[in-house]
Amino acid sequence: MSTSIIRFSPSEFFLLEKLSEYRFSCQSEKKIVLDTSQVDYQKKKKERRNVTSKKQKNYHKEMAEDDENKESGGLGLDSSFKIDFYIHTYSKKRGRQDEKREVFLENIEGHVEPGTVCAVIGPRDSGKDRLLQLLSGRTNKHVCLGEVHVNGTRLAAPQMRAMTAYLRNAGSSLIGQTTVEESVDFTARLVLPSNVDDASRKTKVERVLEEVQLTNVKHCRIDGGVKNEPISAEDRVRVGLAQVLVENKKMIFLDELTEGLDLLSAERVVRDIISLAEVKLLTVFVTLEHPTKLLLEKFQKCLFLSKGHQLYFGRVRNSVDFFTRLGYPIPEETSIYDHILGLTVPDA
Repeated sequence: MSTSIIRFSPSEFFLLEKLSEYRFSCQSEKKIVLDTSQVDYQKKKKERRNVTSKKQKNYHKEMAEDDENKESGGLGLDSSFKIDFYIHTYSKKRGRQDEKREVFLENIEGHVEPGTVCAVIGPRDSGKDRLLQLLSGRTNKHVCLGEVHVNGTRLAAPQMRAMTAYLRNAGSSLIGQTTVEESVDFTARLVLPSNVDDASRKTKVERVLEEVQLTNVKHCRIDGGVKNEPISAEDRVRVGLAQVLVENKKMIFLDELTEGLDLLSAERVVRDIISLAEVKLLTVFVTLEHPTKLLLEKFQKCLFLSKGHQLYFGRVRNSVDFFTRLGYPIPEETSIYDHILGLTVPDA
């Protein structure tokens, strides 16, 4: 008697097992044999797919790390930064060959260490904002002849932009219908990596609000709503500062931070920024137009500009001898601070 073999797949064999009353009505005897080779094939195929998936994940992770290193010039974004800069000229790109090139900055140099806040001081059109845009990598396609080094490594504009935070006119672009906490949390959702979960993000927001002393007003609306008063100008500046700190950047550029604040509010904000910089080893640049003597005394370093030229860089208390050697002695009964500020005014 001949025996024929019929091969079934695992799924077909499962169905046949359920049909226990089924009988073959064929004359010849037939045996049902499970094709185990298909089971092994499916198992091996699944294992290969898992291995391929792991390799792809590791590859994309390595590529992301390489892109991050390229953007930051190989520097860890969590490390502290010392910046050294020398700007020979920073000028507008000429549209025509016979067009005269407009020079924004010329012969400016300095260095700022971690944990230091440097005040960039000068009147309007002195080049303060241009300098911050240049150092932070936001050059707007202008021409720069010079170098910027971070921890001894020369970096290009895209690399500087990736590793710095920039804030202009803090508090001026807040959404009035949101609360203080919602404003900072919205920024955190935009800037923090996608692998940061909700709990970690909320913890980060709470910590930043505490650092800038906004815990008491975190549930207040920016514009105050219908029945309440809007938050103060100082608190608006602190909200803008919190939006910058939540980015976890170690190098921060603050343009016109204290604009619109009274003397006491400006001193409190500057004092807190200096304290945060010292604790978190931040490298911070702040532009000021006409700071007072008490405000200047709080900064570790100052850079005075006039018409795009550098007048002085260093500590304010060391500027007396500097200007005396240059032939600009301080007149009697004149403060060194007023004297330097007078030199920053064109044609003064």
